[in-house]
Amino acid sequence: MCVLSDGCMSDLGGDSVGGFMVLDCSIVRKFGSIMERIHDTWVPDISVKRQLTVLLGAESAESIWILVEQLGEDGERVILPLIEELVRSRQEIQKRDEAIEHLRRQLFGSKRERYVDPNQGELFPASECTVIELHQAESPQRKRCKPKPLFTDECIKDLPTEVIEIDPAGDLSHLKKIGTQEHLVLDYRRARLRVLKYIRNQYVDPTDASSGVLTGSLPDGVQGKRTATPELMAHVVVNKYVDHVPLDRTQKQFSRLGAPVPKSTLADYCAHVAHDLSPLYDLQRAAVLASGYIQVDETRIPVRDPCKSKAAGKHHLGYFWGYSDPVSKLVFFDYQPGRSRAGPLGILDGYQGHLQTDAYNVYDIFGQRDGILHFNCVAHCRRKFEKAKSSKSKQVGALVAHVLSLFRKVYAIERDLRTHGASFAKRRRVRQRKSAPIFAEIKTFLEANSTAGSEVWRGAVYYTLVRWDKLTRFLDHGEVEIDNNLIENRVRPIALGRKNYLFSGSHAAAQRAAILYCLLNTCTLHGVNPMQWLVDVLKRMPTTAEEDRPTLLPHQWSAARSLAKAA
Repeated sequence: MCVLSDGCMSDLGGDSVGGFMVLDCSIVRKFGSIMERIHDTWVPDISVKRQLTVLLGAESAESIWILVEQLGEDGERVILPLIEELVRSRQEIQKRDEAIEHLRRQLFGSKRERYVDPNQGELFPASECTVIELHQAESPQRKRCKPKPLFTDECIKDLPTEVIEIDPAGDLSHLKKIGTQEHLVLDYRRARLRVLKYIRNQYVDPTDASSGVLTGSLPDGVQGKRTATPELMAHVVVNKYVDHVPLDRTQKQFSRLGAPVPKSTLADYCAHVAHDLSPLYDLQRAAVLASGYIQVDETRIPVRDPCKSKAAGKHHLGYFWGYSDPVSKLVFFDYQPGRSRAGPLGILDGYQGHLQTDAYNVYDIFGQRDGILHFNCVAHCRRKFEKAKSSKSKQVGALVAHVLSLFRKVYAIERDLRTHGASFAKRRRVRQRKSAPIFAEIKTFLEANSTAGSEVWRGAVYYTLVRWDKLTRFLDHGEVEIDNNLIENRVRPIALGRKNYLFSGSHAAAQRAAILYCLLNTCTLHGVNPMQWLVDVLKRMPTTAEEDRPTLLPHQWSAARSLAKAA
């Protein structure tokens, strides 16, 4: 017998001894085993009896009702609310455990989105182990690979080389030279600053008073009101927007070199460069919007706002919206003071073509427009199931492992197509033949298990099925990528910079940053040295005709420069 003490259970029937309920232990054990089976799969807002039937089957559900009847006429009134309350409590604990596990993964786990087989822990499974006799021949020695040279001709082709000949010590007059040995080392010469004093000589014609004064012209890129050369301004800009070095650190570097340049002056240099590059920014924006396929993503940027009080916080949360043409490898950024649809609506006004985004609801309006075909990102969908791995439920773990294994197959197909440089037409054919059946299997599996598992699992399933058409639409379009990762990779440098310089000084400064991120990101996409490009463009912009400015864009600059050298 089992003794329970609870005043509210006085109506359950059975024997009562001194205010204690005495129940058959077999009933209690049966009740406990049933609870263990249902606590992971309980779905709220469904009648208890129907839910038990769905989760446990008709036979097990019937056994519960028999148990309730054994407890008396009021058993259902007392026991079922207790079941519901216990399940809710366990679900709340499960939610917290999943949240803790998710945060732990974010802090200490791998940042790569790769799947590790849970059975991988055992290097030699017991079923596969065999006893190796001691008298067997030893394993052949592994051949030592020849170390690769640190420097190759391709690696150091752009570096100046200083040749230093070294003779042995002593008298060499009676010796004959038979050869040489080369030894390459990489040397660093400390950066240095210098002052260029331009003395502009002025001349007049003493015989012609009306001829005026002739003054020597400043070199390209040096303007009368600016206190830095294009090389110095380019260094400051690349330091901040490519290498993510805040201006105060650059200021300290200059101070160590003997030039304590104020931080405000360094900020002015960035502003001057952004102003000079704004025509190229407009050209690149037009080129991206003229393409038939655009990926969009956004990221936050705190902006200093003097209108806000200290109590409310001095920073306004603005956003950089990134727009990318994956085919031509072009990207541009637009700064907006908020995350509303006003930003993309203004940029994409009149756009027609393919638009790929994440599931942020601001983008949904574009899918309703004529001429725009909206695609969602499969990587975001997969991340929902990655998050569900934080559940401690074995059932959820098995479900997640199966879905992620199917996603791995799809991405393996995409990786193979990318490796072999498949055309858009071939990508479409292969996707239809290989990837489409896998996605059909994923959908069938999710629909069959939509009510199982934890809340995180059900949320991932709901997220996927609601957006199924937009997620799988890429199968019919070879030019469209499977995910939005290309634009996300271009947004990542902004996030790295934000961790270091923390905020932008004003809304105008944030828009200038968008201009610089736009063009310097494109340099990275096309393998262009941003320092070389920036110095060259700053020198040539004032003298380049408007119709020739497209040749200064990063994706055309290298080719145009090669043609100019050849001519």
